[in-house]
Amino acid sequence: MTKKFLPVILIAFFLAALAFLFLPRQNDSKLLSLMSTPTLKLTLAIAETKIMVELADSTEAMRLGLGERDSLPENEGMLFDYGTKRPAVFWMKGMRFPLDIIWIADGVVVQIDEKIPHEPGVAEQNLKMYPSNQEVDSVLEVNAGFTKKNNIKVGDLITIAN
Repeated sequence: MTKKFLPVILIAFFLAALAFLFLPRQNDSKLLSLMSTPTLKLTLAIAETKIMVELADSTEAMRLGLGERDSLPENEGMLFDYGTKRPAVFWMKGMRFPLDIIWIADGVVVQIDEKIPHEPGVAEQNLKMYPSNQEVDSVLEVNAGFTKKNNIKVGDLITIAN
């Protein structure tokens, strides 16, 4: 009788092993959803400068931001659109390169923080915080030096480019 069930037991064990190796585990669900969901990109115009931006369109994308990336292509950025005005605070958790942060309210640049350094090896609780100096409805992260190179300044209008 044992010989009859041995192939069935072996097949069941094999299928269970495959399922363990290839089916997503609960901890992987957020990562899998980020990897499988196409990221919305659009082109913005800031004064005369066009920039391709990735929209941080979920809570997880906003939490991660540009963290854990090695670089950002030139003339690209990440846009955080809150929908309504609110105070905002950013930090450089997981960042591997410096940034300029452009704070936006009603389609107008209201604040620029330039050349914010990444902080490798700094404990999370010791990371410097970068607050908006007024309520904003959007924030744009770009490579450090982008705002100076492109003469972006407070008061510039930001629009969706064609």
